[in-house]
Amino acid sequence: MQLTSGQIHNLYNFVESRQVEFYDVQTELVDHLANDIEELWKEEPDLSYIQARGKSFKKFGIFGFSKIVEKKQRQLTKQYWKHAWEVFKAYFRLPKIMLIFFLIAVFYLILDVVSNKNLFLTSYLIVYTIIPFIVVGKRVLHLKKRKKTTGKKWLFDSINSTLGGYFHITHVFVQIILIEKSFEFTTTVQLMIATTLVLLSVLLYILIKVVPSKLEEIYTKQYPEFKLLEKA
Repeated sequence: MQLTSGQIHNLYNFVESRQVEFYDVQTELVDHLANDIEELWKEEPDLSYIQARGKSFKKFGIFGFSKIVEKKQRQLTKQYWKHAWEVFKAYFRLPKIMLIFFLIAVFYLILDVVSNKNLFLTSYLIVYTIIPFIVVGKRVLHLKKRKKTTGKKWLFDSINSTLGGYFHITHVFVQIILIEKSFEFTTTVQLMIATTLVLLSVLLYILIKVVPSKLEEIYTKQYPEFKLLEKA
């Protein structure tokens, strides 16, 4: 016996009612439940749909679907940073490494020229901290609009919109800004600061511009309907 389209639709509603708000996670759980229910029917053909659904759901234990959602979040976050690291490493190979050296030289020269180096560093870190807030804010507004239009919310979008969780650690830079501490700007210190600022800037660029498009390409192969929703 196979599930009807109405029963599949009911499974989506059932999964969503168990605090699973993301459509991609819902789809995986519905596929799992549907396959399990059909296997149960082979063993116990007299079971009603509701009974079979209940037996299948009990297999998830007392935490229900929450463990699956957490696992999927970790999986997507790990995938996000895996691609970020792969792209980041590419900047240490020719020809991109020449760009890194050039930018470090530019930052070093700026530090060498400006009279108030602490003010320059503070201003830069403020801008560096604000950019993720602006990007995340715009993405959250877009996702809310798309959710209202399509009725679907994706875990992929949630991970993507927070820059793989990087957004949540930008408070570290806020703390750096608030620390009143003057450096002795020796040549070595200026070089270290310039290198750090460049690498952080490259990482932020990768997280904002490069990784999302690469993952969207992968995701649309797994969920073709995501491409249609992406345009909403």
